[in-house]
Amino acid sequence: MIANVTLPASATPETDRAPPPPPTMSRLSSSHPLTHFQPVCPYCNKSTFYSPRDLERHIRIHTGEKPYRCPHCNYQARLKAHMKSHLFRKHKRVMARDSKGIAS
Repeated sequence: MIANVTLPASATPETDRAPPPPPTMSRLSSSHPLTHFQPVCPYCNKSTFYSPRDLERHIRIHTGEKPYRCPHCNYQARLKAHMKSHLFRKHKRVMARDSKGIAS
């Protein structure tokens, strides 16, 4: 038996050690299946990204970069989904004609 040893108030006699501190809560609940990608946006300090790709797309908001260009007009898009939507809305006839093998 060890004499004159004081245990922390949270220690239990079975383990003789304090339990680990509770995990810090993020913006998502602890039951969320995805984990956060840790880097922070250098422009606005947002830090809730799930992948490096998410951060890359987010930064385009600040830089104005629009890497997707329409082959039929001068439209440029920040996201590929925006370009697909533009092509469907504005160039549906051109795309249908091109897909049938008819030259434009």
